Amino acid sequence: MSTNEEYVQRADECERLAGACIAETNREILLYAAARWRRMAEDDAAGAFPAPPAKAMQGKRRLDDAGSVEGERGVATGE
Repeated sequence: MSTNEEYVQRADECERLAGACIAETNREILLYAAARWRRMAEDDAAGAFPAPPAKAMQGKRRLDDAGSVEGERGVATGE
């Protein structure tokens, strides 16, 4: 599935969920999200997004290594 197709699928799902909402505020939020997904699909189709980075973002390993809240706070390691 292409990125564009994924964005459209997410927009469709937001609109489907909005149709099932009882609360007006929830419906508005989901319709807003659907509109954003559709805009991203349009931008993607127009080539408005830059290519993804060739290497992982810095700091990702730190997040992967943290593992748990205790590890981040140093509780598990005794720091």
